[in-house]
Amino acid sequence: MTNFRIILNVIGNLVLAAGLHMDAAGAAIATVTGIILNVGFYIYLNRTENTPG
Repeated sequence: MTNFRIILNVIGNLVLAAGLHMDAAGAAIATVTGIILNVGFYIYLNRTENTPG
């Protein structure tokens, strides 16, 4: 799961910080977005794997 967040963070940093010239703010937005998506993905997978049936 951590790899997913790292990949999102690197891509987000390249797009926001380098591509859109947002510097530190772009890196912060990319990091927070990656963490939020990673937590959501973890919750989704945890629910689908533990459903009875």
